[in-house]
Amino acid sequence: MATVSGRFLFSLSKQIQPAMISLVIILLESTKVALGASGVSGSNWMSHISGTWHLSQVTIPGTHNSGAKFNLEKSFLCLPQACACQTMSIERQLQSGVRFLDIRLHHRNDKFRINHAVVDLGLSFDDVIHAVRKFLRSNGREAIVMRYREEGEADDVTRSFEDTLMTYVDKNKDLFYSNMTIPQLDEARGKVVLINGKGTGCEHEELGLCKKNGAWSKKSEENDWEPDCDPKDMNSCQKYVDDLINNMKEANEVTGSNSSDPPFYFTYTSANNLLKFGGVQSYSQFVNPKIVNFLKGRQGQEHLGCIVVDMITKDYARLIYALNFANSREMTADISNRSVDEILGSHKESWKPELLSIIVMFTLSNLIISHFYI
Repeated sequence: MATVSGRFLFSLSKQIQPAMISLVIILLESTKVALGASGVSGSNWMSHISGTWHLSQVTIPGTHNSGAKFNLEKSFLCLPQACACQTMSIERQLQSGVRFLDIRLHHRNDKFRINHAVVDLGLSFDDVIHAVRKFLRSNGREAIVMRYREEGEADDVTRSFEDTLMTYVDKNKDLFYSNMTIPQLDEARGKVVLINGKGTGCEHEELGLCKKNGAWSKKSEENDWEPDCDPKDMNSCQKYVDDLINNMKEANEVTGSNSSDPPFYFTYTSANNLLKFGGVQSYSQFVNPKIVNFLKGRQGQEHLGCIVVDMITKDYARLIYALNFANSREMTADISNRSVDEILGSHKESWKPELLSIIVMFTLSNLIISHFYI
C-alpha cells in the first residue's frame, strides 16, 4: 500500500512540476514588466542613471507639503481638502520613487517642527532626517532633493532660523551635500541636496542651493498655488494646467540641451483656494488626471525637471521617473493600459468638500486669533 501511495505521489509531482514552472515564469515575466525589464524600481531608479547628469537634468517625482499626510493620531486638524496633501508617509514616498521633498519648518523652542500653515503635522525635522537617512543607507546610489522654507512665525526661540538649521546640518554633515553649485548625480549620491526656499543665508553653502545664486529662476518655476479658477469648472482651470505642462516642456528643451550648467525647473501641480471652495483634493482630482495623461503621451528620455504633486501614488511616481530612460514606454506598459482613476486611486471623501473647507477655515481662524490675541 505504501508503495502504491509513493508511486501515486511521484506521478502527481511530475504532473504538477510543469504547471509550477509555468507559474513561476509568468510571475517573473510580470515582475519584469513592472520593473521596466531592467530591474528599475521606486527604490533604486536613480542608480540606473548616468552619474554625469546634473541633478537638474533628472526628471524627478516630488511631493508638495510632503509631511502633510492625513493621520488623526498625529494631527487631528490636518484634514482632507484643507490640509492633507499626501496619502503616504515620507518613508513610503521614497520607496515609491519620490526624490523631491517639500518640507515646511516651524521654528519652535530652537528646534524645527513640520507644519502646514498653523497645523502641526506630528513630525519633527529629526523624524524627517531619520527617514531619509534610513532610505539612503539602504539605497546609497540615490539622491534626495529637499526644499525647505519657514512655516509660520517663530515661537519661543533664542536664535535665528538659519542658526537652528545649521545645528541640524552640523550633526548630519555626512548626509547633506554642501556646495553652491548644482551637483552631478555622482556627487549627490547618498546625500540630501537642500534647496533654500526661504531665500536667506545664501552666503552659506551648507544651507542649500539658492535662487539668487542661479540654481533656478522665476522663469524656471511654475508655482501658482492659489489659482483664480474653480476646479469644479474644467474650462476655468485649463490655462492653469496649460502653464504647468508648458513649464515641463520648457524644462525638457533647456536642460536637455544644456549639459554644462542647467538650472532646476520646478513644476508645482498643487493648489488650494478655499475662497472658491477648492481644497487640496478638489484641485488634485482635477489637475492630476491632466498631468497623468500628459505623461502617458510622452515617450523615450525626457528632462522635465522636478514635478511636485499632491496625492502622489506609486504608479504616478513611476510614470514620472520612467522618463529618464530611453525605454520609458516599455517600463510603464502595464500602467499605460490602466485608467487614470486606477493610476491615481480614489481620494474622494464621503462628506461635502465645501462644508469641510468652511469648518477648517473657521477652526484655523480661531486658532490664529487665540494665538495672537489671547
